[in-house]
Amino acid sequence: MEKAGDILRALLNRDQGEKAQLYGAFFRSWERVAGEQLAAHSSIQDIRNGSVVVEADHPGWLQMIQLRQEELLAGLRLRFPELNIQGLRLQLPLQGKPGPRPRAPEPRSASEAPEAADRRDALDRIPDGELRRLLESLGKRIRGQSDGQKSS
Repeated sequence: MEKAGDILRALLNRDQGEKAQLYGAFFRSWERVAGEQLAAHSSIQDIRNGSVVVEADHPGWLQMIQLRQEELLAGLRLRFPELNIQGLRLQLPLQGKPGPRPRAPEPRSASEAPEAADRRDALDRIPDGELRRLLESLGKRIRGQSDGQKSS
């Protein structure tokens, strides 16, 4: 006959092993859930009290995650219902981590409207070219929609 302590130890070890496998799969799933492009600039850091802690390497990528938040949560919840995921908590890396060097801004055209020049300056300060193009495209879409709403 086995001792109760041995049985409990065996059960706990099995449970811990299953939890370790679950969490390992969870952390590895980010690229499948978020997509290759977004996952290249962000990663799951932790899960605390039902919130998935996601770190991105630039505020613009945090904004992209926020725009896709419901889709990302749905994907995580579908794959890992046992984790009872309630939301995302987004963060940038700690201050001590080095980031990419910003590139010098391009000269502005004299005919460019001040608002457009400010947008251009803001985009020029984003060192990640891929992110800069995505945000520029998003801005054009938003401006196109608001122009369409004004004329309606």
